[in-house]
Amino acid sequence: MKEEGTTILGRYRVESCLMRTPAGRVLKALDLNGGEPVMVKELMADSALAVTPEEIRERYEREVLALSALKHPGIPRLLYHEASSSACYLVEEFFTGETLDALSMKRNRPFTVKEVVGWGVQLCEMLALFHSHKPEPIIFRDVTPSNIVVSAPGVVKLADFGLSRFFNPLKVKDTFVMGTPGFSPPEQYGSGQSDARSDIYSLGATLYYCLTLRSVDEFPRQVPGPRTHNPLVSGPLDKAVVLCLSREPSRRPQSAEKLSEMLKNLL
Repeated sequence: MKEEGTTILGRYRVESCLMRTPAGRVLKALDLNGGEPVMVKELMADSALAVTPEEIRERYEREVLALSALKHPGIPRLLYHEASSSACYLVEEFFTGETLDALSMKRNRPFTVKEVVGWGVQLCEMLALFHSHKPEPIIFRDVTPSNIVVSAPGVVKLADFGLSRFFNPLKVKDTFVMGTPGFSPPEQYGSGQSDARSDIYSLGATLYYCLTLRSVDEFPRQVPGPRTHNPLVSGPLDKAVVLCLSREPSRRPQSAEKLSEMLKNLL
């Protein structure tokens, strides 16, 4: 992997490592052609972590397709991408901020209801854009606190599109079991094909975590409403989150627009 001070792809000088993942690193770099800071995702196979070249290439291609198809202030702009036999690179706009996961670790209490509902509305807007993509909807499949960055007070961005996929209505199940424990719906573990309602479940699990600092996988049988752990959660908000977490997709809000309406009414 490239070290700080070296140049990637002939024009991006590495300044620091922002994050390490099983698939590689996220680097802050300087675009020598324009002098602007950028983020470079460097994806590489790792036999020690059982990450194969095929998996890296698939993840790279999924993210390129998703970022090329979507335009929204909460979605990083893809500036350049390149793949070789040894590594894949995605160059994206640089933005500052911290993930909800990192911010939660600095707290001893849940985020405020106003913050959480505001973030939820913004995330619904992004998911609605994914799900309305033509000719096939894009399913994000990994809405989690570790993939949501607070880039400014009250403003969030989605940071990782490596698990996203284009919805195929002819498939009964997902080809691969993917997602994050505690935030992925049952259908992503082999019981069916993920669709827009799968992202609704993951968003509900994320809202639950932000409101309680507890993961829904702590409750294997019945997930109690967030109001059980946080009395500041209103009855309507409690109901909205519980609906999102329904095991049966047909019982969840059926679209991101519908969930957005529910959350906006709470503001």
